[in-house]
Amino acid sequence: MGARVGRNLCTSLRKDRRPCQRLEDEGSPNTTCREASRGGQEQAFERLPAFKKGNVNSPQRIREADFEFLQCIGKGTFGRVYLVRKRDDTSQRLLAMKVLRKSRIGDSRRRAEYIITERKVLRSANHPFVARLRYAFQSASWLYLLTDFFGGGELLEHIRRSGRFSEAQARFFVAEVALGLEYLHDRGICHRDLKPENVLLDLEGHVRLTDFGLAKMGLRTALTSTMCGTPEYLPPEVFRRQSYACELDWWSFGVLIFEMLEGRPPFRDPNESRLFQMIMDGHFRFEHVHSTEATSLVRQLLTPDLATRLKSAASVKASPWLTSIDWESALNLGLQPPFRPSASMRCCSPRLRPSSPDVTSLGFHIQGFTYVPETRGPMVVEKALRKATA
Repeated sequence: MGARVGRNLCTSLRKDRRPCQRLEDEGSPNTTCREASRGGQEQAFERLPAFKKGNVNSPQRIREADFEFLQCIGKGTFGRVYLVRKRDDTSQRLLAMKVLRKSRIGDSRRRAEYIITERKVLRSANHPFVARLRYAFQSASWLYLLTDFFGGGELLEHIRRSGRFSEAQARFFVAEVALGLEYLHDRGICHRDLKPENVLLDLEGHVRLTDFGLAKMGLRTALTSTMCGTPEYLPPEVFRRQSYACELDWWSFGVLIFEMLEGRPPFRDPNESRLFQMIMDGHFRFEHVHSTEATSLVRQLLTPDLATRLKSAASVKASPWLTSIDWESALNLGLQPPFRPSASMRCCSPRLRPSSPDVTSLGFHIQGFTYVPETRGPMVVEKALRKATA
């Protein structure tokens, strides 16, 4: 789980990468981002159900008090990410708990649907290179999503630290990310926000794809036309308002490869209109020397013409640059990571400490999240953490 939460896309961004914010087109009736059932439309919001007293205190119900809060490791527009562990877990496994304020998402049905989608994707995932949900629950004021904690940090941090990767280093990450995308696409799931911040490393150096808030399900045979994501990583068809499916992720994948090899994204301009035009024209250039096989793969992935672009796992895996990869071994974590990351647990800056908590009971229930009564609230916990470490 990355350091930014929910839709926190403009704060804490790299200064040299503006504008690097997600796009969410709320206007067109054809660009709704709903994950409703094909039959009756599921409601993202419901009135809180009346729970019997015995049910609320049922030992099966996970709640905030079941976890020990260790550290705040990320802050975003809608909430924070905490390093926690479950009190009764004898293995003492570390978890990342994303805590979101309902008051920040309750004014938009689409925001709630993004969260429902993220829960669905994480809950159903069972792949070595895709993050998996461990727990999801809610109180009257908060939503909680817990995944395993990946202590190696974001891939972005390691690109920054190295300046850029060698081809051998990049090839390892390319292989594991490609397998993660192949798994998602086989299930009709398009990530729609693939970028270095959303590729986490475990302590061994293997990758996990995360942050599925903008993911779209059901695209095995269908198309969508929603304009959302991070502009620098989106393909031309999004800006042309054309329909797309899972092939969108392979363009983002090409941007990711370029960034690993060059240390910067291929498309950058402070003027958003010029940035969009650069992407639609496919104008980028390499400033460093790379093998012909590497640059050829990137160019084939970043071709503006969708008809000639590489847009499937099979075509990517067949690239001459990746012929040395044993794909079965890679899937079984058999490739040797190029480095073993040190534990990365950056704390929230003191200047980003939260304001007084909003504990107003909003009276709506988000589907897929078990409801438990309000107890201390994460901000109360954080105050206790700060006091203990003062």
